[in-house]
This record gives sequence, structure tokens and C-alpha cells, in this order.
Amino acid sequence: THPVRARHVAHHTAYIHQERRRQGNTFRIVHHGFDRRILIDHPEALRDLLPAVVELAGRMPVLAAGGITTRSDVAAAVGQGASGVLVGTRFYATDEALDLPAAKQRLVETGPDATTRTSAFDHLRGPLWPEGYNGRALHNSATEWWARSQASEAEVAQQQDRYRSADLSGDLDFRVVWAGAGVSGIGRIESAAAVTADLAAGLNGANCES
Repeated sequence: THPVRARHVAHHTAYIHQERRRQGNTFRIVHHGFDRRILIDHPEALRDLLPAVVELAGRMPVLAAGGITTRSDVAAAVGQGASGVLVGTRFYATDEALDLPAAKQRLVETGPDATTRTSAFDHLRGPLWPEGYNGRALHNSATEWWARSQASEAEVAQQQDRYRSADLSGDLDFRVVWAGAGVSGIGRIESAAAVTADLAAGLNGANCES
């Protein structure tokens, strides 16, 4: 991995790194926009930075990820030059997803400011990731505790016991519900097939326009 250069795009500053990994005859470029290592983690950042990544990639395919929830998100990404998209949270709110119905319903009901990046659940449920790597989840009592806490080992152990109880009882005020930045675009819980068809409509529509 080596830095290519820094660019300013629509008030966002990002270090663009180029990573080429040989996988048979396939190469890929990974754009690191979070902590110089991870991904573009906000829909607006994706829209602003995607053209620069596509330009950097040249003829190599680019997959857009981060806040892809609806067919219009897919169409917008493909319209900016992406060859395809990666979708996560939208498939969490499907009939087939292996979580409580109440957790899925929270994804449907939540607003655009209801998520946070946090290491709380790494410490409460494991495994611990290296410093600087965390996940995005819905705000709850656990994320609030972690944000204000300078927790001792004893306090973390106590909260781990609380987390285990919350996990067993389905207490979503303390148990994790992972959610990406585009969660507010989820309108309902439906089958994975229906979600796939809707997202594919955005891909097909973008291809027809081009």
C-alpha cells in the first residue's frame, strides 16, 4: 500500500491509497477514506469522493460501498462511474436476516443521526480490534456509556455481564444493532429477493441511461 496523493473534493479531505492485490488475474483498488485505512463511511462522502476514485482506478472496476440503501443510491453510484455496489445494512432489515424482529424494526424506524462509530461492543462482546478500527451501530445506552467513560477493567467486566444479560433478553437499549450510515433509507422489512430486485432496478436504470 502506498499513498497516491491528497485531494480536496467538495469540502472533504481524504488520503487516497492505492492497493493492488493479485487474485488470479484480478486486481482491485481499495479507497481508504476513514482513518487512512478503512472505507468511505458516509453517503455524502461517497458521492463526493467516488469520481476521484474512479479516475484513479482508470480501467479497473470500482465497487461503491457506504450508505447504499435504495435503487436511487445504486443509480447515483453507477452514474458516477462505479461498476457495481456493495450493500450491507439494507439486507439486515430482511426477513431472512438472523436477528430479532425488534432489532430489524429499529433499522426501519431510525433517523439519519441515529448511528455512531464506536468500539463499545468490541469491549463488551469481543473480539477486540486493533486501535483505530471500530464499527457503526445504533445509539443506545452502551454507546453512551463508552463515549463518556474512562472505564477501568473492573467496570468493563461489570458492563460485560450486563451485555450478556441484554443479549439473552433481547434488550436493545444495551445490545448492539449494527447499522451503516444509510440506515435512514430503509423503509420496511421485506425479503432479500425483493431488496435485491429493487437495487437491481437502480443498476439497470443507470445502465439504460448511459
